[in-house]
Amino acid sequence: ELTHPRCLSVTKSGHLIVCDSGNNRIQVFDLNGKFVGKFGTKGSYFGELDSPYSVAVLSNGRIVVCDQGNHRLQLFE
Repeated sequence: ELTHPRCLSVTKSGHLIVCDSGNNRIQVFDLNGKFVGKFGTKGSYFGELDSPYSVAVLSNGRIVVCDQGNHRLQLFE
């Protein structure tokens, strides 16, 4: 379930990466909308998010998240 989705990107393998801003996490879906997984939780430590605002998938597969509430970018592998 999404709360305040903000942005999405698509991986080379065809997964949708969605900023679930209201739940302070990133959710992953296949192209048919089936839930695949999630990462992130509320907080300010590495791997934790506070109102993620946008997401980008780099050519090497890493995921960059604009972590708005923590005033930073985070890189996930």
